[in-house]
Amino acid sequence: MHVPHLMHFRITLIIFVCANKVTADAALLGKDTILDCNYKENSTILVFWGIQFQDASRCHISYEPSSTNTSSNCSERMRPQGTSLHLSDSQASDDGMYVCDVIHTTGISHTEIHLEVLVQPYVILTVNSQSYPECQAIGGKPPANISWSPESEYVKPERKLLANKTWVTTSTYTNENFHGSALTCVVSHPTFSEKRFLTIRGNGGSFPLWAGLVTGISVISCVILGTLIFWQRTNIRRCIRGDKQNNPTVGQQSNPVRERNLGMQNVEEVEPYASFTQKINTIYNSTPQLHKSDKIYWTVDNE
Repeated sequence: MHVPHLMHFRITLIIFVCANKVTADAALLGKDTILDCNYKENSTILVFWGIQFQDASRCHISYEPSSTNTSSNCSERMRPQGTSLHLSDSQASDDGMYVCDVIHTTGISHTEIHLEVLVQPYVILTVNSQSYPECQAIGGKPPANISWSPESEYVKPERKLLANKTWVTTSTYTNENFHGSALTCVVSHPTFSEKRFLTIRGNGGSFPLWAGLVTGISVISCVILGTLIFWQRTNIRRCIRGDKQNNPTVGQQSNPVRERNLGMQNVEEVEPYASFTQKINTIYNSTPQLHKSDKIYWTVDNE
């Protein structure tokens, strides 16, 4: 009689272990995600979520499908959806272990989900103060991986955890003997659909940042010099125009040829001066009622 009882216990234990499911899931920062208990039967009585966050804090949610009653002390961003949990606007602090127990008419389904919220980094490639190429993936979660092409043993990697639980990954290429035409930084991260490639070009060991600075300074100097020359010429022209306006005789020299031509116009139509004077004297002497102090007005008709 004891053996069947032992066999029944072993069978029950095996069924219980098979009902345990441990999975891993990931969510993108600021995006919605759904955590699924993977139980689809309609005989669900109660769904219970117990959550332990990475900072060791806890919360729980219980849900009765038949009455839609919900009890929760978790964030409002977390709400039950059938036997699943809907998480909206995922945050880095949502990292943790999500345990789901579905109580149904035939037993309990137990699922453990390890959730990690991924944060996409932004990548830059510069030349640091020691004149070494430096590639950085800033604000990533998990930390990004950085490699170089061409490869070199003279690479200095560094990772720093920020207060918001994201990482800064820095890789410095310290090979002073590099004289290639191009150096490429290769960055990989779970949030990237493909690897990121950033290239810096060198010429005999000189990297483009310094060349760019020299070129930029030269261009700016040329622009400033050209502006000063243009401004100086403009002021000189304004001064010359001002002198001409204040001294009208400047640039207005007489033209003797033009004056001579004007004086000779209609010379045949003008009566000689001597003949004209004689007529005036004759009229004056033949009119005794006129006195020398009287004014004489006359007109000359041109026929």
